[in-house]
Amino acid sequence: MLGQADFTTSTQAGTAATTLDGPSGVCLDLSNGKMYIADEDDHRVLRFAYPLTSDQQAAEAVLGQADFTSSSTGTTAATMNNPSGCAVGSGGVLFVSDQRNNRILRFDSAHTKASGADADGVLGQADFTSGNDGTNASRLDEPEGLALDGDGRLYVADRVNNRVLRFDNAASKADGADADGVLGQADFTSSSGGVTASRIESPYDVAVDSDGRLYVAESFNSRVLRFDDAASKADGADADGVLGQADFTSRVASSTSASSMTLPYGVAVDASGRLYVADNSGKRVLFFDDAASKSNGADADGVLGQADFTSGSSSTTASGLNLQARSDIAIDDANEQVYVTDTSNNRLLGFEASSTALPVELTHFTATRDGATTYLAWTTATETNNAGFELQHRAPRTAQWAVNAFIPGHGTTLQTQAYDYRLTDLAPGTHRFRLKQIDYDGTFDYSPEVEVTVALASAYQLSAVYPNPFQAEAVFTLAVREPQLVRVAVYDALGREVALLHEGTLSAEASHRFTVAGEAWSSGLYLLRVQGERMSATRALTLVK
Repeated sequence: MLGQADFTTSTQAGTAATTLDGPSGVCLDLSNGKMYIADEDDHRVLRFAYPLTSDQQAAEAVLGQADFTSSSTGTTAATMNNPSGCAVGSGGVLFVSDQRNNRILRFDSAHTKASGADADGVLGQADFTSGNDGTNASRLDEPEGLALDGDGRLYVADRVNNRVLRFDNAASKADGADADGVLGQADFTSSSGGVTASRIESPYDVAVDSDGRLYVAESFNSRVLRFDDAASKADGADADGVLGQADFTSRVASSTSASSMTLPYGVAVDASGRLYVADNSGKRVLFFDDAASKSNGADADGVLGQADFTSGSSSTTASGLNLQARSDIAIDDANEQVYVTDTSNNRLLGFEASSTALPVELTHFTATRDGATTYLAWTTATETNNAGFELQHRAPRTAQWAVNAFIPGHGTTLQTQAYDYRLTDLAPGTHRFRLKQIDYDGTFDYSPEVEVTVALASAYQLSAVYPNPFQAEAVFTLAVREPQLVRVAVYDALGREVALLHEGTLSAEASHRFTVAGEAWSSGLYLLRVQGERMSATRALTLVK
């Protein structure tokens, strides 16, 4: 829990590093070990070191204010007015929906920003000092929730305009750039609401899964819409599914059943396809297993915040919620954590997810490059009725997953099992991989995704790390074809940086030798990352003591 000293207190709100006042959006940057909370009524975004280590942990930095004790509004590159949503993309870029300023702020490498730092870009306005609303391809009217897909597309719940906008390659957009697509309206100049398969009314949040499916939480229509392969949809396209209502033309509000919702404000989806919905009037979070396969109006599979599907009272306890205003959800798949901004209780709660995973305990899954070969490796601690793993691959600039191979499992075993697969001749760019673990009865679950970047073959030469596994030290060499800025660092299994080996320009005159010194580290799996202006590579390291 963040924001309160204990689970029964809700009144401790205000401007400090340990308090929250009407928190709305929450998002995670697992690669850089950060959590962000849009603390709406204090007009700021707090940054926390992640994983969280204690209740009421203090924030380490603040954006939107110069310090932790300020809470004024403003329309500049360094100020905000009711920030309500956030999303984190590749490289730690942070997007914040600055609701009352009718804009989206972009903070590049937000994990490195000092308190009060300026934003690096803006959408919805032509500059940092404008804040008027509008209805066209470049304007917004009180934007709320945000979501990023794996290819850097930003989806924005443009609430008062009753639509969802899509910005392709959002991190590189110029200030005030036009959106690339719209759902909920036939064009960029329409804004009326409605209750059909192609209309959206008062969207508060959006979420996108690893297959590019977009989920939209519509508060006024008391439903969640699903758009399959959303990036390819034409403007104003019909939704492909609906939850919370029996069909696309119903608008029945009820918060006391497994199949209905009233004022859904937040939505998130995990790596297995489980959908979480913050059903605010019901003071609860509903979850739908394998949501993409659900029929319209299907029942939820579980609930947080209430003891059952027919209860709906607010409370301030370790198991209760008080979702009277905008609430959001963030998911840490690797650690099976679900975080909910319990807005009216002025706190954030973390729940241990009741896993939907099949009875296979996956202990690690990595993708590494060595020369022209990509190595996929994973291990399991235990397996029960495991038919095997379908290795799925998503190539650069593609939205669909392809199947590379099926690797048979070991059925039922209590012994550690190791698996690997090798790929060659991958095209330059970032490739994503995941495992579809399939049980004997045909049920399945997805692993978290891993990725590897393939550079042009002649851009660099990175040797193997030797020895690997290593006990104290390991060495490797790196040669670059052209002088360039290069960053070499080692990360632990939680994505936290544990060693910075180099950051600066490397010459192209000779191979450069690096040493990984792990004497002070714990045994386990580590990841070496080499990132340059014209190259990117990773290596998996195993420390054994």
